[in-house]
Amino acid sequence: MRWPPRSCATPSAVPRPIAGTPAYYPSVNATYYVSDALVARAAFAQTIGRPSLTAIIPGITVSDPAPRPQPRRLSTAALKPWTANNYDLSLESYNFRGATAAFSLFKKDIKGFFTSTQIPATSALLQSFGLGDEYLNYTIITQANGGSATVEGYESELAPGALFPALVAKGFSTYANVTSRT
Repeated sequence: MRWPPRSCATPSAVPRPIAGTPAYYPSVNATYYVSDALVARAAFAQTIGRPSLTAIIPGITVSDPAPRPQPRRLSTAALKPWTANNYDLSLESYNFRGATAAFSLFKKDIKGFFTSTQIPATSALLQSFGLGDEYLNYTIITQANGGSATVEGYESELAPGALFPALVAKGFSTYANVTSRT
C-alpha cells in the first residue's frame, strides 16, 4: 500500500479519495509450495473501477429536433466508482514431464456497477438543461450506479510440453474459463 505523506510540498497534487468510497484497497496474496512441482496460491483484493471521464464530466449533446424520438447521452458527475471484493484460489503444477497445468477458482462480489438508464424527456427535465419543449420527443440516456452482483467461476490451463510427441503438440496449449453470475 502506498500513500503520499501528509507533509507533501504540493497538497493539491495528493490524490484524494472520492466521497463515499474507501481511501485504500488492500490485497493479500499467499503462496504455498506443496512440492517442487506443485504450488497452491490464495488471494484476496478489494478493487475499484472508475468511470471514464466522458461519463462523469457534466454535459449533454443534442442535435436539431427530428420527427422521430432521438436518443441523447447525458453525462453526470454523480456516477461513483464500482467496488469489488475478489477471491482467488489456484493449484499449479510445473515440470511434470515438461508440462504446466493450472486450475483456479474465483469469486467477485461487485457493488455499484454501472448501468445505462433511459428516460423520456419531460418539460421539467429539459428546462433543467436549458432546453425548450421542441426536444420532448427525445429519450435521455445516462449512466447510474446499479445494484450488486456476484461472479463465480473456474479456469483451467494446460501447456503440454513433453506430454505429447513434439511433432503433434509443438507450441500447443489450452485455456478454458467458465463463469457464472448470481
